[in-house]
Amino acid sequence: DFIRISELAHKSKSMASYMGSDKLRAKLIKIESLAEEGENIDEIKKEFERVKVVTEKMIKELKVITL
Repeated sequence: DFIRISELAHKSKSMASYMGSDKLRAKLIKIESLAEEGENIDEIKKEFERVKVVTEKMIKELKVITL
C-alpha cells in the first residue's frame, strides 16, 4: 500500500530529525518520494533495509553511551 508507506515515511522523518540523523532522514525522504510515485516497490524495500541498518547502528551507539 503505497499511501501507507508514504505516510509512515513522512511521520518518521521528524523522528530522524529530532535524533539528528540526516542520513536516516534522507532515506525516509527517498522512501516517501518513491511511494508517492506509486511504483518501484523493490527500490522501496531496499531503502527500508538501509533504514533498518542505520537505525540498528544508532541503537548500538546509544547503548554504548548509556553504559
